[in-house]
Amino acid sequence: MLSSTITAYLSWTCLLFAVGQCGGHVLIGLTGQRLNLSRLRHLSGWLVMSGLALSFTALIAALTQGDLAAMGLRVDTLSAVLLALVALVGATVLRFSFNYLEGDKRQAYFLSNLHLTLATVVVFVMAANIWLLAASWIAMSLTLHRLLLFYPDRAGARRAAFKKFVMARLGDVCLVGALACLQRATGTSDIASILSTLHGLPQMPQSVYLAGYLLVMAAVCKSAQFPLHGWLIEVMETPTPVSALLHAGVVNAGGIMLIRFADIVALNAPALWLLAAFATLSIIIGTLASVTQTTVKAALAWSTVAQMGFMLLQCALGAFGGALFHIVAHALYKANAFLRCGTLREPGTKGLNLSILWIPVSVAILCVLAAYCRMEANVLVTLVAGIGLCAGLPNRRPEQALTLGALVLAASLCGHWLGDVAIARAAGPVSLGMTAFAIAGMALLVGLQALVCSTFGHRSTHALYVHVRNGFYINALLNRRFAS
Repeated sequence: MLSSTITAYLSWTCLLFAVGQCGGHVLIGLTGQRLNLSRLRHLSGWLVMSGLALSFTALIAALTQGDLAAMGLRVDTLSAVLLALVALVGATVLRFSFNYLEGDKRQAYFLSNLHLTLATVVVFVMAANIWLLAASWIAMSLTLHRLLLFYPDRAGARRAAFKKFVMARLGDVCLVGALACLQRATGTSDIASILSTLHGLPQMPQSVYLAGYLLVMAAVCKSAQFPLHGWLIEVMETPTPVSALLHAGVVNAGGIMLIRFADIVALNAPALWLLAAFATLSIIIGTLASVTQTTVKAALAWSTVAQMGFMLLQCALGAFGGALFHIVAHALYKANAFLRCGTLREPGTKGLNLSILWIPVSVAILCVLAAYCRMEANVLVTLVAGIGLCAGLPNRRPEQALTLGALVLAASLCGHWLGDVAIARAAGPVSLGMTAFAIAGMALLVGLQALVCSTFGHRSTHALYVHVRNGFYINALLNRRFAS
């Protein structure tokens, strides 16, 4: 009895702590420009440290008490894991910003808007009500828009921010439409009640299937999937901390939303196929373009397009726990990469060691054979990742590639299992058609990457290299449209 009382108090303390955390971010965001810069830094430091304590408390509360919702917020394992990620990335980005913008007259303005953005992210990952979720989703985009225009005199910054604004509004319309369909079908706006009500219905209403399509399109817009990716690869005129926060946090919102509504998206097989098509195309184009860039930030931006595609492909395959693991791993890697990146690198690549292609071919054959036994989603995702991993191991001997690949894939399986535990949803078997589609996409990536890398420096085929580096000019066409 004492233990249950303690965990109950712990959960409520966590909720009150979360409200205070959001309020602190908002208060600093609204008043930061009036404060002394040293005091602003001091308050920011204390706030991010309390955020780390909040995430630790939330994780303990979720593991001991389970779900608890109050004041429009929800404490469960998913929100606790995401809170820890937001707190860690937010603390790192804020600390980096203190030195990065040292001497800048608008540093207080920057830090204030950074706090407002973090407040919206905290509310988004903890929202228990669909309309609070929608409000934080929209507010996240609007506060980020102010950071993207930190240097408003730069034409590139204005163009990228405008494109981001347009794509974000398209995603907002899709999300609000999906949530309206869900409330109409269930008669409630509480996320947990919506999911439980749909489980009890003998037949799914058409509005629920429509909501599945709209949720997929909202995620595609938010996660900058090809061909709606143009703004993400152009937001380089903003300060580096914003790039780190964007690529490590905000762009993950589409996947987080799909994980939260996994039971609804999984009901709509055509929507999953649509999601898989966008994701696979983004993986292929993003990966090929990233290896041909001549600047580090451009390569990282294209890499984000590909990584978000792989995360959404995991959702399409039903490996929602794996998608959560991918979000955490990619966020930590990409934040570190942006905060440590330089400006230039050697153009082109040194080519792939084609002798390692026997590894993905063997994996693909095993996948096809295992597909007849209806392979589990986590196993399929891990093997598909192995094919892509082999495509990115240049100039390694087969035994080195096999050893490294085995270690990474073992870690991936463990991460997928932990993700399933976090969202309390086990990955089910994948259909033969979806299995073949995912394998074919990665096999195509292996072949195209080998071809593109081999074209560098050859006059006869150098045109392919140039086309890939420019993303097949989709973004150039959009820029022309926006300019007109």
